[in-house]
Amino acid sequence: MIFGLFAKRSSFDATSANAALHSLSLGGQRTLHRFDRDRFVGASVAEGGATVAPCERGETLVLVAGHPTGAPGLASTLADMQKIDAPPANARGSYVFARYDAGAHRLVLGNDAFGFQPLFLVETDDFVAFCSEYEPLLELPGVNRDLDPNAVAEYYVFGLTLDNRTLL
Repeated sequence: MIFGLFAKRSSFDATSANAALHSLSLGGQRTLHRFDRDRFVGASVAEGGATVAPCERGETLVLVAGHPTGAPGLASTLADMQKIDAPPANARGSYVFARYDAGAHRLVLGNDAFGFQPLFLVETDDFVAFCSEYEPLLELPGVNRDLDPNAVAEYYVFGLTLDNRTLL
């Protein structure tokens, strides 16, 4: 599982991510690996046999969760993810990844071609946050918890939401 919060302004207090991180850790029951980079707070949790592979090199941080595979191997796939803005062509399996370049203040998110591993995204005036579980995102300040009745109706009728809507 991975989580990240990127502050849009350098004056944003990233300690507001602490409630989300506490939720992600299930109140301390799961071990978090936390990473702080300039305006970015990231965390990863390994569970259920899934790979969580944080890679740090210089100003770049890559978080990967799920079951990625590649040729010639996962280490090569992760090294490729540090160099480019998308998963390498040889990446296979079910996974989500986040690549943050502190020097460029650039965050790239992605998942496997079929979207087997979920990646939830929230954006406010102050930050962009993502997580492979939605619950921790609800703990962040300024995140709406009200159901969108139109999105619920679309999901009921079509099995998905339209027009970039979400249920919340």
